[in-house]
Amino acid sequence: MFKLLGGNPHAIILAAPILLKMTLKELYMLLNSKEMHEILKVDGITDSTVASLRMSLEASIKILEKEDKMCLRFFFLIGMLPGGVFGEDLEDIWGPGYDRYVQ
Repeated sequence: MFKLLGGNPHAIILAAPILLKMTLKELYMLLNSKEMHEILKVDGITDSTVASLRMSLEASIKILEKEDKMCLRFFFLIGMLPGGVFGEDLEDIWGPGYDRYVQ
């Protein structure tokens, strides 16, 4: 599996918590799936470092899709705010309960 992730420490750190939700074999099969290769192909990703990060991110998103759809929505919201956001503003945007996703 480390070969799939190109030995990229950031990709490995992103992928490691996934092992709490699936077996090593399941994660390997997901990372090596046709779907993952298609994502890289469609996005034109050829750099191995970027590819390994993208594969880890996609695997994390798959888990969130199954486990916690609201967390996934929160993740996408935060992604739309590259400059960051203050807690009080986040509460105005998300509403009560945003702190469930912030540590």
